[in-house]
Amino acid sequence: MRMARVKDVGEAWYHLYDRVAGWPDDRPFGPEERRRCWRVLEEVADLFCVRIVAAVVMGNHLHLIVVQPAEPPTEEEVCRRYERYYRGRRKLVVGTAECRRWQQRLSDISWMMRILKGRLTLGFNRFSGRRGPFWADRFRSVVLGNAEAIWNCWKYVEANPVRAGIASRLGQYSDGTLGKWVRQGAHPWAGD
Repeated sequence: MRMARVKDVGEAWYHLYDRVAGWPDDRPFGPEERRRCWRVLEEVADLFCVRIVAAVVMGNHLHLIVVQPAEPPTEEEVCRRYERYYRGRRKLVVGTAECRRWQQRLSDISWMMRILKGRLTLGFNRFSGRRGPFWADRFRSVVLGNAEAIWNCWKYVEANPVRAGIASRLGQYSDGTLGKWVRQGAHPWAGD
């Protein structure tokens, strides 16, 4: 039986991670798939008010450190984000029940991961000719309760490629926040 996800009330930091279905040695995220994953991450980060602080996309899993905001966005902000995400093809109207539903969703880690994982699954299956479930299970979430937990988790996430033996030092792996920061000279989500 599935347990309800534990979520903090108010501003909260989380470590979110998930693994693709298949054998431990399966590595469906090659270089092109990881680039696509980063594009989708950037689009989802633009839609949601959940702030992505760190991300690492590995060959068969991904890690995110995010901050859930204390308050939902205004309805006007929801409409702007929603219409920008859908490139004007869909509209929301301030004051409607649908706008209020999206107001709650845009601050919710579960909704963010639902859209992120759905987009990644559709994209991967489309480009690979694959069908069926892509992710092994529900995503995992860990509440990071204090500064020490956040810092330790951040080090763990960014060191993932070094531990896996695909990078010799931190910042060398191009599909992690630190690697992008080193190459671009700015944090990937510095403007958020």
